[in-house]
Amino acid sequence: MAKQAALAVLAALAGAAPAAHADWSGRGELGIVLSRGNSDSTSLNAEFDVAHAARRWRHDASASALRATYFGRTSANRLELQAQSRYELTPRAFAFAALRHEDDRYSEFEYQTTVSAGPGYVFLDDATTAIVAQAGVGWRRAEVRTTGFRESDPVVRADLYLEYHATPYTRLRNEFLVESGADNTYVQNELSLEVAMSERLALGVSHTVRHNDAVSPGVRRTDQLTTANLVLRFD
Repeated sequence: MAKQAALAVLAALAGAAPAAHADWSGRGELGIVLSRGNSDSTSLNAEFDVAHAARRWRHDASASALRATYFGRTSANRLELQAQSRYELTPRAFAFAALRHEDDRYSEFEYQTTVSAGPGYVFLDDATTAIVAQAGVGWRRAEVRTTGFRESDPVVRADLYLEYHATPYTRLRNEFLVESGADNTYVQNELSLEVAMSERLALGVSHTVRHNDAVSPGVRRTDQLTTANLVLRFD
């Protein structure tokens, strides 16, 4: 039920703005994965991101999947969906509403779904550098894999987005996210580098760290994921 609800909200946020005066952009990735943590494997991953801007609204949606097998047995199986809508209050300040849903068969939780909202601010946005921060409150729903117990608690969410274009062909990006509640604190940081081969095609490498503070004995708190990807952009 949680997955179906997350998919429905993702679709609604992605298409909420009117088509007139809109600007679409997106990217897709496919690459090799080296996974170290609760799963230890080499496999494939895929990610798709789309953004839609219209007047003072911006809508972003993304889906990523990781699946690996080891000696014929599944060793990694993760699906993550994210969506966010933000409304421009001033040229720099905005308000946002966001959804994050994670279904990871090799983590402490069967699923985690978080909805949140709050203010944000664009500290810098020029030809080479972007710095955007946002913070808010929300609600988290999760199911503990070992017991089937369903947790539900308020959370505080904070994001920091950094992007730097070292050259016209090179982009360095870092995305930091923390969701903290009484039952668990989730932290994620993704550092990526893209080198363009053409206007639409690029090579990318990224390193992602995921951390759950509350886990059962024998389960690692931190997972690390290193990828090398072929990136396709579209406008």
